[in-house]
Amino acid sequence: MFELLRGKKAGLMALVACICMFSVLAMPACSSSTQHRIMTTVCQECEDEGVETYEVEQPVGSKKSGGTVIIQADEPVYLCNPVFTSKNGSSYIPYAVSRYNMNDGEVKVTLKPGVYAFCLDRGDSSIGKLVIVSEDYSDVPRQVNLVRPCLGNDGHRGRT
Repeated sequence: MFELLRGKKAGLMALVACICMFSVLAMPACSSSTQHRIMTTVCQECEDEGVETYEVEQPVGSKKSGGTVIIQADEPVYLCNPVFTSKNGSSYIPYAVSRYNMNDGEVKVTLKPGVYAFCLDRGDSSIGKLVIVSEDYSDVPRQVNLVRPCLGNDGHRGRT
């Protein structure tokens, strides 16, 4: 009898775990594991929820450049100012500064010192990569590949 109960209990626990996992995936962009959608104005949802923001100079997984960045993508890319919603820079709200149409899948951009996010628009979410521009880094052009972005910090599909 106890073996039967253990089997049912294990099955029930697996079901609860699956429900929890899908519940997290279904949350809105401001609090889910997918990267926030690209914004052009303040995100009212985040303001209403009181989402905390942080100053992050060295975000986790960012690439470094002396100012020249070569972006590779098959679709338009947004240059964004990231507003960090995690202390380590692993998640952020991307605020669009400009949009680049890809010529032959590549565009070269020269930036002033700062922290930037290059993002692909996915409607209710985005995929992006962070770049730190500083005179301390060599001005060898840094390539940022958004053709097949990775998951995680280096190619934010989720909170990075």
